[in-house]
Amino acid sequence: MPADVAQRKAGQFAKERFNERNRAWLRRIWWALPLAALPVAMAPLAIAAVFYEQHMTFAFGLAVGCGLTIAMCLAMSPPAHIEHWRQGAEGERKTARVLRPLVKGGWVLINDVQRHNGNIDHVLIGPPGVFVLETKNLQGRMSVSGDTLKQSYREDPAGGHVVDRLGTTTRGRAAALHDQLRNDGLRPGWLHAVVVVWGAFEERSVQGHRVTWIHGRELVHHLRSQPVRLIDDDIRQIAEHVSEHG
Repeated sequence: MPADVAQRKAGQFAKERFNERNRAWLRRIWWALPLAALPVAMAPLAIAAVFYEQHMTFAFGLAVGCGLTIAMCLAMSPPAHIEHWRQGAEGERKTARVLRPLVKGGWVLINDVQRHNGNIDHVLIGPPGVFVLETKNLQGRMSVSGDTLKQSYREDPAGGHVVDRLGTTTRGRAAALHDQLRNDGLRPGWLHAVVVVWGAFEERSVQGHRVTWIHGRELVHHLRSQPVRLIDDDIRQIAEHVSEHG
């Protein structure tokens, strides 16, 4: 990687959003944590008081430990709309880790690129060109339909969640970055829009309308199979521009 390319950590945007929302949630519900822990904490004391009075000191310590454990477990279990930011950050870190062999080989990975039309999880620049990567880390089974990623569960096939217009969004961000690079005098070639899926994605790889949907474990193989389009000087200039201007 060029030495002057600033690097944000993978998943930093999602992690910041998680921390911000999680703190707000804890400020709202903190008073309920001791109330929820109190019945569990009182149980060892009640049993000791009736049957093992000589062990009240031990029972008191056990009660405090049980109460703190319950309170901590509840505090670390935010609602799903907050938890999905933590899952997203972990998915982006997985993508960054799997790309390390390419980065060691001279490719440039830029994480959390902030743009006017939204955050890009990763921009990867290498000999085959420029790749705009969107990472999704979801539970259950994933499938692709058009520009939509569908999430379902074996126990409830009709339920689940739909990530609507994901392909449209990823493709649009790639096109906007392509136009910016061209307007600034660079030659990036066509930018590749890629959705990286972590989870039970049985199709493994789907070529959609100018968007590639691929399981994270297949990503490096897919990238290495692409034809060479950029020389080292192009890679360096594009990486520096993306890092500086987004």
